Amino acid sequence: MKRRFFILLVAAYVSAPLFAGLLAIGERAGPVIYPGPIHSILYGIAFEWYHAEKPREAPDDWMYHRPYFYGFDRRLKAADERDAYIEMARRNGSPRTQRLLGMNEAVNRAKEKGGNEIPPFVE
Repeated sequence: MKRRFFILLVAAYVSAPLFAGLLAIGERAGPVIYPGPIHSILYGIAFEWYHAEKPREAPDDWMYHRPYFYGFDRRLKAADERDAYIEMARRNGSPRTQRLLGMNEAVNRAKEKGGNEIPPFVE
């Protein structure tokens, strides 16, 4: 009985990224309880099979930590981490540096106003 339960639990754990990809729930990187590359591969396989296109990463992924589980909100990274990422992009000569700065400033303005609502970013 315990063995069957364990096998069922492992099967549910492994199949969750597949169902998430089929239903386009969450994001490609997935929640924290899954290793990012494994979730990305399983999610991508299911998403491509059902939707006939590749799943895209959100343009503001660099600003957030992955959620704890499906349906939970992403957690905003600390300002120091965001600034370090922007500085790295600036040093590498990334053409997206101005866009990253604008996104970071919008988040900082929203936090100063006391709102919990983070502005959405469209690519």
